Amino acid sequence: MDDQPVQHIQAALREKHEDWPTPRELDVPPPTYRPAMLALGMVLLVWGFVTSWWITAVGAIVGAFAIRGWVRELIDVRRT
Repeated sequence: MDDQPVQHIQAALREKHEDWPTPRELDVPPPTYRPAMLALGMVLLVWGFVTSWWITAVGAIVGAFAIRGWVRELIDVRRT
């Protein structure tokens, strides 16, 4: 087996690239549980279509609160 391509890649990774610009920092929003809450709301919504109207209503309410909270968190992060 020929190790030349692997050695070539390893040598390229060890090189220092002084002329490269430093990457800028990214503004990443803080972690949140809202996507999981939205997923739960969607599951309840679909499950409710098959079983009962009140499960559909609970899923819609949970999903609406998740979307509302998620959007508010993103707006608050943008303001700071």
